[in-house]
Amino acid sequence: MGYNKRDFCYSDGFGSFEFVLDMFDRNKDGLLQYDEFLDMADAMNVSPAQITKIRTKFFPTKREELQMDEFSDLFTQLFDFNDDGLLQHDEFIAICTSLDVEDDLREKLETQYFPLKSENLDTVTFLDLMGKIDGGLIHKPIFDTHKV
Repeated sequence: MGYNKRDFCYSDGFGSFEFVLDMFDRNKDGLLQYDEFLDMADAMNVSPAQITKIRTKFFPTKREELQMDEFSDLFTQLFDFNDDGLLQHDEFIAICTSLDVEDDLREKLETQYFPLKSENLDTVTFLDLMGKIDGGLIHKPIFDTHKV
């Protein structure tokens, strides 16, 4: 049975990130631990350089447990390859690839948000985009939680 989590609460600004955290939160405690981060980075084909950068910032002792606000910051930085705090077209494509966004949804969002492919999305626009990505995804579990 596929993972399907609807009725996200977007009022806190984290709604679109809840489904991503839940895909990798093996023990379902609502927190991201270091081993879960490594699983996420591996599943999303994150480069070793990005993994090191994120690990150093968010998991300096490897015992940290990230709450939703920290996770949303981590996820945003995971794909901010040039560290400018904005989302560019190549970073958008990396997110779509990592989340297995269907081509038709990616193309629709690309036309809407990146018509020139040179746009720089700020945080508010990025959150709006993530909401639309979430709305079009078929949520699938990354791990069989019955084995945890």
